[in-house]
Amino acid sequence: MKVVIDGDPAADLELTEARTFSQRFLGLTVYSHLPVDKGLFFRRCRSIHMFFMRFPIDVVFLDKSGRVVRICESLKPWTMAFAIKADTVIELAANVARARGFDEGCYVQIIDAAGR
Repeated sequence: MKVVIDGDPAADLELTEARTFSQRFLGLTVYSHLPVDKGLFFRRCRSIHMFFMRFPIDVVFLDKSGRVVRICESLKPWTMAFAIKADTVIELAANVARARGFDEGCYVQIIDAAGR
């Protein structure tokens, strides 16, 4: 899935949705690193844990309208993060969120391959 931030496509950023229980529970723990052009996202989610993670990540919390309500940069393994107003969470490689244009208050659309 592709990402659009405030109407501009986030070039070369591809997200995968964690849909099943195991995908949501394991998240990125099965990886040794996350490429800067890849990410994982969770719908109906307002908190994440970094248990068993081996590397830091950036975490972007979106509300139901797609507005960024919080960004946690370089979140370290064995920590947790949440945003009470969040509805969707995007996980990216450390130091990628702001470099790709994510900022508190901006609007994000996640568009699947069919353009929806």
